[in-house]
Amino acid sequence: MLKQKTIQHIVTRLAGLLTDPEKEWKLILRESTEQKSVFIHYILIPGIFFSIIAALLRWTTISIWSSIGYGAINLIACIFGAILSW
Repeated sequence: MLKQKTIQHIVTRLAGLLTDPEKEWKLILRESTEQKSVFIHYILIPGIFFSIIAALLRWTTISIWSSIGYGAINLIACIFGAILSW
């Protein structure tokens, strides 16, 4: 389970990545963290979160199973896109 401090740190980082990505990535690269940790905290967790949001938003216009499929495809695209760009 993620600690509250970790969650707040991730949210702060994500806000920085959305508002000033170049500056935020420079800060992230200066940290002494493992690649696994960067992938999990900055790509996987936000990918899951936004995929769930996308599925819920799609659920308002299409069936539940189609929206779950949409969310799954969104998550897979997010993860593979991150891996390929890495």
